[in-house]
Amino acid sequence: MTRHRSTPSPSVGRPAGKADPQKMALTAAVVRDDWKCVRFTSPFDGLFGSVVEADDDVLGVAWDLDPARADERALGEAVERAALHEPALAPVRASANELGSKAIRLDDRATFSPEQCSQEPLLRPFAWNAHSQNTWVTMQSPDGEVFVPADVERMRVHDSDPTRVKPMTSIGAACGVDWDTALTRALTEVVERHAVAAAVYSGRRAARVRPGDDRYSVHDIAEILGGAADVVVGLLPGSHFGLQVALAAIVGTRDGLPEVAFGSAAHADAADAIRSAAIEAVHIFHLGWRLHRRGDPEERPVGINTRALWWARHGRAHLGDYFVDQVAEAQGTTSGGRTWTEIGDAISAEGFRWAYSDITPAWAAGAVVARAVVPALLHLQINPFPLLYAPRFPSEVEAFLRRSGGGVNNDHPFV
Repeated sequence: MTRHRSTPSPSVGRPAGKADPQKMALTAAVVRDDWKCVRFTSPFDGLFGSVVEADDDVLGVAWDLDPARADERALGEAVERAALHEPALAPVRASANELGSKAIRLDDRATFSPEQCSQEPLLRPFAWNAHSQNTWVTMQSPDGEVFVPADVERMRVHDSDPTRVKPMTSIGAACGVDWDTALTRALTEVVERHAVAAAVYSGRRAARVRPGDDRYSVHDIAEILGGAADVVVGLLPGSHFGLQVALAAIVGTRDGLPEVAFGSAAHADAADAIRSAAIEAVHIFHLGWRLHRRGDPEERPVGINTRALWWARHGRAHLGDYFVDQVAEAQGTTSGGRTWTEIGDAISAEGFRWAYSDITPAWAAGAVVARAVVPALLHLQINPFPLLYAPRFPSEVEAFLRRSGGGVNNDHPFV
């Protein structure tokens, strides 16, 4: 077995020997006037954290051995999220029926039951109606230009729209140095969220692998955490449009640290998926640690801050809900990556329509932000209502209902 270094690698924030997809020429010019950029210390020696906030809403968070690199990663995530609030370009008012085959319809999306929509006023806007006038935008697809509901591509666009599509439509966004990098990451995020959502609904758990296995490249992260926190990593069963989907948890073992923080990631290579999920979990662990130290009041976990804080305070008892207890043998890996065209071809081969667009804000110099939409896939929803109706994936939802008794909220830990 290869001996591990006694000191952490300078490349801890990225897969060894590979370019960091978040490293980009972002400058202070992309920082908005209403953003607050805060550096914070880490409970682990040698790590530095960075958070970008607006009105106490976290837009980006990152950690790294290099504080400047942490700033850059957090800023890239903030640009990505801010881009979603930019005005949509050339919106069109029409019904799905009027737009015909060029419209990506939402008839088969996961949604709430007619009974729920009729009984709960907050849910009535989620009842999809192909006859109603809504706001649409054009996006690109393998079949050419298509129309997509505007608040799939961006955040809420037109308050008079009678129907809403979020949070029930699977979407992804990513910021990168170039178009191919950004769109590949955005489409990968859609697949990741679909796989995790299906696992949460059906009760499937990730098969644990040993963090110290050289094939998974997370031993340096474990060394940094030392005895203060454990790393738990695993892979969801099956292949997901040619990608491997990993789950990771950082479990605090020392007083004052978060109990649990989760991360997930998808890559063609299992090792890359596991490492990326572990890095994401460490980001969220630091966010939970910062909120816990700040003494934030506990609320229902429906946003990034409140969910990270809830799991920081109560998550340890639920760790077994997401990982198989028995440690599995190390899984094989798939060499090479997947381009966005290859992932898209795999999605199309399953009969799912998808679309994409460049939503880079004019003010975001040196960055590219891509949006990817696959409405027929499951979305990893965060909302206060249980999912009771899904014509696309009935077995997963039925399994969720059996386990929850039909009335338990889907409080998954992934932020």
